[in-house]
Order: sequence, then structure tokens, then C-alpha cells
Amino acid sequence: MLQKFETWTVKDRHPELPLQDITRISHRAFSFVSRNMATLNPKDGAMNLLGVLDILEALDYHFDNFINLKNSDVEINQRHEAVAYLNRIGQLYYFTLSDFTARHIPNAISYMSKVNDLKVFRMKSTAHRSLDFPKGESEEYQNRQALTMLGATNSKVLGKLEYILPVQNKSTKKTEWHFFTPETDHEIVMTQSYKLIELIIDKIIQ
Repeated sequence: MLQKFETWTVKDRHPELPLQDITRISHRAFSFVSRNMATLNPKDGAMNLLGVLDILEALDYHFDNFINLKNSDVEINQRHEAVAYLNRIGQLYYFTLSDFTARHIPNAISYMSKVNDLKVFRMKSTAHRSLDFPKGESEEYQNRQALTMLGATNSKVLGKLEYILPVQNKSTKKTEWHFFTPETDHEIVMTQSYKLIELIIDKIIQ
């Protein structure tokens, strides 16, 4: 029964607003699902979709904390929020690749380019460190990647904190540089995620 939408209550925090006027995308996603509950009730997939709503809410939460700490003298607190954010990105990535999502949107990852870009931070640095659990990286890259979320490999771009991760291309042996700029990337992540949820629900209720 937990996979049936009729088992759950999803709160619409802004019932008076059209969806396009709900600026906080995690709230918009909750409202969108809530407003489709009558159609979704006899369908399966509640745990999958409600779980991704929780992920989006958490991404907004960690991003808000990251911004609120921007002017703090304790930069490490921003890094802790960035790590928490990137671990949620990992959850979103695997939701995108899940059997549930593939059943409705077979090419879902094509809609989630920013999550696909950022997943390397989760895989090499935040979920576990290459230093602790290497997957073919050289000792040099293990050490360089371990420094990423320790503040040694970040910079400011137009006043925005940017995290930098070096990854060795296994074919060419050259360094590929990956960048995470929360103040730029968050909006892209959320916009792409909402679009994917729209597509999934449209497919479910057809």
C-alpha cells in the first residue's frame, strides 16, 4: 500500500498560487504532486516520487544554509553544507537512473545534465574519499581529490565560491577539471529536477 498515492498526504503550501508563481522550486514540486493526487491515487510510485520531493526540499535547505553562512568568518561551515548538498545530489542522480524513472522516462539523465556533472564530487569526494576507497586513481589523484572539500582547492569567481575537483581521464591519462559553484548550479539543478518530475507525472497519469 505504501506505493499507492492514496496512502499519503502531500501538502500544497501555496494553494492560492498558480504553479509558475511558486518561486521556491521544492515547494512548487510539492504543490504539483499535491494537485495531481486525485489522478495519481490508483497508480504506483508514491515512494519514488515522494522520496525525490524530500531530496529537493533538502537541497533547498542546504543551499539556504550555504548562502546564510556566506559572510561568516568560519568558512568550514559552508563546506559542511556543500558536502551535505553533494550527497543529496548523489541521491538525485540514482533516482534519475532508477528502474522507476527509466520505466517512464528512459533517457532521464539527458534532462539532468547538471546533476550528471556534479555527481563526480559525490563519487570522488563526499560520499567517500578516493584516498580511503580508491577506484584506480593514482596516489597523486587520491591526495588531490581529498583536498577538494578541505578548502585547499576552491576559489572565488565573481564573488561566488567555487569548488574544484581534478579527475584523471583513464583513457587519456590527462587531468579533467570539475567545478561546483553552488550559487550558480543550484538553480539549474532545481529547474532540471522539476522538469523531470513533470515529465514523470505526465507519463504516469496518461
